[in-house]
Amino acid sequence: AAIVSAVIECVTFLMLRRPKENHPQFSLDCWRKCGQLLLESLVYFFMEAPDSGYGPAAASLDGLCTTLSRDILKLDTASCDEGIGDRGVSNIANWLWGEEGLQSALFRGKNDSQKVRKLGCLLKSILIQCNEADGMKPKSLIPSFVNFFHVIILSSGDRSNKSCTGDEVKLLLNIMEICTVDDFFPVRGKVKFSEDEMVTISIEHFCVNDLLRWILVHSSIATTA
Repeated sequence: AAIVSAVIECVTFLMLRRPKENHPQFSLDCWRKCGQLLLESLVYFFMEAPDSGYGPAAASLDGLCTTLSRDILKLDTASCDEGIGDRGVSNIANWLWGEEGLQSALFRGKNDSQKVRKLGCLLKSILIQCNEADGMKPKSLIPSFVNFFHVIILSSGDRSNKSCTGDEVKLLLNIMEICTVDDFFPVRGKVKFSEDEMVTISIEHFCVNDLLRWILVHSSIATTA
C-alpha cells in the first residue's frame, strides 16, 4: 500500500505541475497512462489491498485511503479551474472523470462488502478534507457517485429482504453528504444500470418504494432482535 501511495503522489504531481521550457513534453497518450495509474491504484485499494482491522497493514491501508482522497480532490479542484489549460490533467479531464475513467474503475469487479466498506471509508476521508477546506465539494466526482448510489438502490431490490446492508447504508449517507437532491433525482434523469439498460428514478419513487421498504425491513429486524 505504501508503494501504491507513492505512485499516486508522483502521478498527481505530474498532472498538476505547470510546464516549463526545460520540462519534457508529454503526449495525450502519456497523460492517459498517468490517469490510468491513478485509476488502477483506486481499483487496488478497493479489490486487493489487505483489509486487516489492526496492526501495520491497517495503518498502511488508512494511509493509502488518505492519499487517494487528498489527491483525487486536488485533481478534481484543478479540473474545475478555468486557468488549468497548461496542466496535464486538463488534457484528460473529460476522460478521467467520465464513463471510461473513474466510473469504469468504480464498477470494476463485484460490489461486495469489502469494496462497499472501502468506498465508504474513501468518501468519509473526502468529506473530512472538504470540511477542512471550508466546505468545498468535489464537482467532477458527482456523476460517478450518483451512479453508484442508484446501482445500490436497484441491486437491493433483487435480494430476499429487498434492503441494503449496513455498509451500503453508510455509503449512501456519505454520498448524500457530497451530492445534492438535484444530483440524485433530476426531473427527467436516468441512471446507467448495466451496459444496455438505462433506468429512470424519481425522488417520489425512491421515498415510497425503496426508503419506506428499508425502514420497514430494518424496523422489523430490530423488533425481532
